[in-house]
Amino acid sequence: MTGSGKGYKPERSFAMITALILVSLLMVAVWEFSYEVTQNLRLAGNLVKEVQALAIARAAYRGGLAVLKADDDSEDGRFDQWRAMMPPMLPIGKGTAELYIDAEDGRINLNHLVNDFDNYESVNSTIFSYAQGVFELLKYDPNIVYGIVDFIDRNSLASSSGAEEGYYLSLQPPILIKNGPLDSLAELLLVKDITLEMYYGKVLKKEAKEKIKEPEKKFEIADGLVHYFTVYGDYAKSSTGAAKNYGSLNINFIPIGMLRALADDVTDLTLEKIEETRAKSNITEKEITNKEYMMTYYGFSSATYDYFFPAAEVRRLDVKSKVFRIVGKGVMDTIEKKVIAVVKRENKKFKVLRYTEQ
Repeated sequence: MTGSGKGYKPERSFAMITALILVSLLMVAVWEFSYEVTQNLRLAGNLVKEVQALAIARAAYRGGLAVLKADDDSEDGRFDQWRAMMPPMLPIGKGTAELYIDAEDGRINLNHLVNDFDNYESVNSTIFSYAQGVFELLKYDPNIVYGIVDFIDRNSLASSSGAEEGYYLSLQPPILIKNGPLDSLAELLLVKDITLEMYYGKVLKKEAKEKIKEPEKKFEIADGLVHYFTVYGDYAKSSTGAAKNYGSLNINFIPIGMLRALADDVTDLTLEKIEETRAKSNITEKEITNKEYMMTYYGFSSATYDYFFPAAEVRRLDVKSKVFRIVGKGVMDTIEKKVIAVVKRENKKFKVLRYTEQ
């Protein structure tokens, strides 16, 4: 008998369909497992590269300390070995290391705006004048400096142009006033009336920042507070060890236009001569201690020289640096890690003022 249903068994068809479904589900599971394993391996590989990149960055940082320790610390400038010794990128194994060192002593320490945080607080007139000069140079309202003083001093008396705790707590969201020294220059962004544009400068293009050029002046001024201020550095000290009411700035690193902000009668001739010298060599101790030479060659007036060098043992300008920013960078393929540190060098020893890993 040859019926159309000969040999047909429904349970076999059901079993076959079930098997196909199971195989499909198994394939999906295998693919998901394979994808997860691949991702985990990739993540594990990236983790290894991150560890390696950070190790390279730390090595670059330690190399920076070694370079600074080996340096002759009697004078510091742009032609010192710590500025030019290391190539931009140094191969290390399968990765590369980069090292950047800069002197913080070429910038004004805003924490010096207040003379004594722990005892009787008073405004440091010299640093206050410096800061207002920079704000005016950049075409910013110099009265904002009062707000910086209010933000860091510990009293609750608001100046006419500043603000104290009540103002900051009324903001949305509220801000806790510092009432003490700034730990990072970026904290300026919390101060009343200071904007991102003021801090970083006006960005005209992605590749460049706007320059402010004063009428009939040949010197362009770098825009942005970040180029002129720091929160690190010591007060200048006399030979007796007593702290003076200003910090010494290294003339080899100070932004050239800032000199005009520090003293009213600094001329274009002086700025031109300083730039001319700094382009080929460091300004030396021998030069700055010779008043006649500084007046004749650099064009300092007698009053300006006496202002920057008021006594033999105390200076507003110097050729030495004590505080340095070290940036060590490690690269493994597309993975980058950085060590950013600010250190104080004294007698070939280092004190770490700030250390971060990114």
